[in-house]
Amino acid sequence: VHKEAFERRILEMKRRIEAGMRAGQLTLDEACRLNSILIRIKDRDIQFRSDGILTKEERIRLNQMLIHLEERIYEERWDADINNPLFR
Repeated sequence: VHKEAFERRILEMKRRIEAGMRAGQLTLDEACRLNSILIRIKDRDIQFRSDGILTKEERIRLNQMLIHLEERIYEERWDADINNPLFR
């Protein structure tokens, strides 16, 4: 995960969380939980890069964490627990 690509993915997920809030697809609690995961991923990236080297295993782990968050954002935005436009 190159730093620029990582940052682009983080920004895109942040945008999707904000869009979900504006569209009424995410509750405040859901958005807070997703943002908390996002912060943990960013912290892990900083930790992994702190020695100046991002190993293959660390890149794989960051990618897995990003994929998991992407899936959680999708699931939370399209569940039926609030005024989701899909269920109106």
